[in-house]
Amino acid sequence: MLRRICSSCKTKYENSDEELDACKVKRSTKLKELRFTQEAIDLAKTKATSEAMPYLRNLTIDSAIGDLAFFRGTGCDKCAGTGLKGRQGVYEVMAMSPAVRKTIMSQAGAAEIKDVAVSEGMLTLRMDAWMKVMKGITTIEQMIRETSA
Repeated sequence: MLRRICSSCKTKYENSDEELDACKVKRSTKLKELRFTQEAIDLAKTKATSEAMPYLRNLTIDSAIGDLAFFRGTGCDKCAGTGLKGRQGVYEVMAMSPAVRKTIMSQAGAAEIKDVAVSEGMLTLRMDAWMKVMKGITTIEQMIRETSA
């Protein structure tokens, strides 16, 4: 579960290179290098917070991490000064497509099954957390904390 950014004190900020290093990405990393599909990005656009929506309008798989807007809470009375209020689930769901079924039936390893599932549109936990960061729901710190392995 990711902590949500407090809607009362949410602000856009410039992240540091150290934060991006902790995510194992650079400002120049393209979303397609993180294996996002255009379909997933388009879905993020429809469910983004009002603060993040203007920054997602022109987002494509060729957009770089440096093009994204990042948000955090500054702290207020409603969130007791934490900048975070509430929780949001992060999920990894694998649909059983014909390609995934064929890979499983061929007794492939977990890594190969995962690769096929991701190429078929599955979002890993880290990818789902990235989507919630892009949508302005959670912070990059929460993503790192809850999905680092």
